[in-house]
Amino acid sequence: MKTTQNTKIFVPLFFVGMIMTTMFFGCTRDKEERIPFTVNAVAPTNLPEGAPDLDMTTMVARMTNQQGRTFEGNLNSEGSVILNVEPGIYNVTVIGQLTMPGEEIATIQGVVGTFTVTRDGVLTASVSGENQDAFDMNSEKTFFLNEVTIQLSFSYASELIIRQVYFGGGPTTEGANWNRDQFIEVFNNSDRIVYLDSLIIGGLAPTNGWNANPNHNTWTEVGLVAFFGSMWMVPGSGTCHPLLPGEGVVFAPEAVDHGAHPRNALSGLQLNRAHFAMFNAQHHTAQTEPAEGVIILEMLTAPAGNRFVISVTSPAVAIARIPNMQAEWWDRMDEFHITQPGSTSQTRHWTIRPEWIIDGVDITTPDAAQGATSVIKRLPTNIDLTFTYLENGNTVGDAITRRLDRIENGRHIYQVTRNSAADFVTARPNPRLRP
Repeated sequence: MKTTQNTKIFVPLFFVGMIMTTMFFGCTRDKEERIPFTVNAVAPTNLPEGAPDLDMTTMVARMTNQQGRTFEGNLNSEGSVILNVEPGIYNVTVIGQLTMPGEEIATIQGVVGTFTVTRDGVLTASVSGENQDAFDMNSEKTFFLNEVTIQLSFSYASELIIRQVYFGGGPTTEGANWNRDQFIEVFNNSDRIVYLDSLIIGGLAPTNGWNANPNHNTWTEVGLVAFFGSMWMVPGSGTCHPLLPGEGVVFAPEAVDHGAHPRNALSGLQLNRAHFAMFNAQHHTAQTEPAEGVIILEMLTAPAGNRFVISVTSPAVAIARIPNMQAEWWDRMDEFHITQPGSTSQTRHWTIRPEWIIDGVDITTPDAAQGATSVIKRLPTNIDLTFTYLENGNTVGDAITRRLDRIENGRHIYQVTRNSAADFVTARPNPRLRP
């Protein structure tokens, strides 16, 4: 009995000693592995006329590694902050907001990735896009300075976000594939009413997110973002289409019941309850007229074919709003209705300035995401740093769906890091349709 009692006493003390030792060495190790890393931000060069002065101290620098650990801090008045980070592979984002004279909220943001921070302070980076010179390099290089400078850019804030995109289709009851039940859901992620009037929506050019030629997207040469097929706009004079906080609306190329005969899609998507239809009776002769109650969008350009469709393999979709549209866009059509740079095709695309984009998601194929084919970047990196893709491929009935961040007072708030690889997952479609 005495031996047993001693054993009972000894075992707890042994584990207490082990825990204290682990805690001591764990804390020491964590402290030793933290590396001071400086993030510098440069004020936007594309601020519109009349924008207020930018207070750098309201900007937050955020470094996120591949394990999901985040280190963040506010910039000082000079636009810098030192973050004590762990060794790892990182993306870095600097983000803040600016209230415009008309009370519209704008986003000021810059992103860079991907780079590796090691224990000895060596930085290896490979970046692209407008911040490809952030490390004073062209593509990939190693430095002995734990520092990065990020060029910030102006865009309108993501009160409206793209919550879900269903594009690849799925099987029917007869075993065939049906891909005409596509939709895009736009969601009000803010705590105030947002009006959808004059909101622009569509797919971007090039049509697909992969190509044998990695330089296939030449629109960046002229600093514009091009739509393919059609560019759609919500009608209204400004306050006709309110969207309440925590609510979504569905945009569908074919706003009919796809679960009913003769379509018989296993998705069962009742897009006759969609809010808006991408339909034009004159040009879309191969599409079914939208169901009663669905609002038909204004088509800003005619498609090449007789129906509008989002890419069924790898679309890039975006929502945008053009400030002072008549003066900034309609009256300057020679600047925005143009042929693709470097192309022999005479097809003219409708384009917009990158800063007019509110939100977007760049989608590629599983093969391209895994490096089997070249990936094309169509959205600016301040809107989407990377890509997402359907994990199980298309034609299986899956959608690209944004991650839920949190629920506040019953209102769903979705994750927005401007990095679709982190923000979106593959899931079954669940659009917020009309009653």
